[in-house]
Amino acid sequence: MLIQGLSLVLLFLGGQAAAASSAGLFTRVVSNLTAVQTGSVPCNALVAAGLGGRLLYPTDSLYNERISSYWSVSAQLRPWCIFQPDSGELCNHLASEISTALTALNSAGDGAGDWHIAVRGGGHSSWPGINNVDNGVTIDLGNFNTSWYNATTGLASVVPGEKWVDVAADLIKDDVIVYGGRDGGVGVGGFLLGGGNNYNAQRYGFGCDNVVNYELVLANGSIIDVNNQTHPDLFKALKGGSANFGIVTRYDMNAFPAQEIWGGSIISTKETSEAVVAATVNYAHLPQSVAIDDSAIIIYEHNATLAPTEDWIIISALTNVQGNANSSAFTEFRALNATTTSYALYNYVDYLEAGENAGDLRVTWFTQTFKADERVLTKAVELYNEYVTVLQDHMPADAFMARMIWQSMPTWAAYANSDNVLGLNEKLTDTSILWMIHCLVDTVEQEAIANQYLAVMSAELSAFAASLDAHIDWTYLNYAGPAQNPLGGYGQDNVDLIRSVAAAYDPEGFFQKRVPGGFKISRV
Repeated sequence: MLIQGLSLVLLFLGGQAAAASSAGLFTRVVSNLTAVQTGSVPCNALVAAGLGGRLLYPTDSLYNERISSYWSVSAQLRPWCIFQPDSGELCNHLASEISTALTALNSAGDGAGDWHIAVRGGGHSSWPGINNVDNGVTIDLGNFNTSWYNATTGLASVVPGEKWVDVAADLIKDDVIVYGGRDGGVGVGGFLLGGGNNYNAQRYGFGCDNVVNYELVLANGSIIDVNNQTHPDLFKALKGGSANFGIVTRYDMNAFPAQEIWGGSIISTKETSEAVVAATVNYAHLPQSVAIDDSAIIIYEHNATLAPTEDWIIISALTNVQGNANSSAFTEFRALNATTTSYALYNYVDYLEAGENAGDLRVTWFTQTFKADERVLTKAVELYNEYVTVLQDHMPADAFMARMIWQSMPTWAAYANSDNVLGLNEKLTDTSILWMIHCLVDTVEQEAIANQYLAVMSAELSAFAASLDAHIDWTYLNYAGPAQNPLGGYGQDNVDLIRSVAAAYDPEGFFQKRVPGGFKISRV
């Protein structure tokens, strides 16, 4: 059953997990037992370290609840055990328990065959292997739902397993917010480690640019505070460098005054596509003085539930973070021949609650970046229309949902000149479009078909953009599919920095070999 309604408009605007076996191998172990009883090396190691009471096994009902809570069915793998560390008050035990677990797992050795470790935050990533495993243990940080604000420092402390709507609900009690995921269901950890596009990124940068300190547990169990004074090289590498260095157990972030947001959507038919393309390019080139507080995200969507009589529709999702309902930046979008319009003022928490889970669906996606050129966007629409037609030839129209999403990236935006490893200060030399395509389907077979044609479509669009000198060699990590190489597009200096920092803080390569999820610098 496909997801219904406009609550999905911002589904993929956040940020990015693997896999199943051996349910019969395990017996339930309690924390005061140290004997090896689980039948698997990593689970044995955690029991021996006194953490048996924190483990869930495939025979436990809570284990199955946690697996089914992954956002995409594609990521719902079944590890030998799930480790849920105790957080304590204000999560002050989290780093200590992660330290104990990593020390035990690092010392466990290969044992009987190959095994791996996954780290799960909010569980919003779509593909297998990034935050889950079959053959090993998943460290599940998703039970920690407490963020807090320090009025003296002006900083908010956020934990990695929380979802952004919960972060907002915690912090708005103190009349502050942090700029995180644009969909409330996106998790903190993966979002911030991959960059973190947000509603106010043009003014304040990506989410990672607003982190001033990381509490990090290294592979050897050491717990360190990472900031610009203590470990400046690691501090920079964590800002977009993915899961290459350790497990972050706390993010200390700049907080901002909470205020109402104006937002909504304009829905139009595919006959308005030419006007939407023109409006997008013109919006992308608006000056900072006009559009710094605005966000326009364009979604081409095939959704038989939302629009049963249309092959696809267009949703122009508009936001002004200052609560301005009359921003001149949106003039061309407002002029579209719309079938439906919906706008309102929201508090920040309510606005983030627009998203919801993918439910019982499997998800696949690709992304790329190119110059804001009408010819490229027109080609993208042509290819998208062909893609929807091809999928309809292979599966019922109501068995899949296909979305093409784009948003502008102006050169004047704060993230274009931030001190991180994303490389936009080098790559974003022209006003650009961040583009992605994704598909939600019911079955494994449909997922394979959707993924095959998505790859073809993305490659054709990339080649067309390159033929116009409009392709940009930069891939946003949080939108990247498993076959893509976002780290490789950061620029050689940033690649070298990530590689050297990973080697310095994880000399044995524990997070390169034993923890395969995320985008690894060893594969670049």
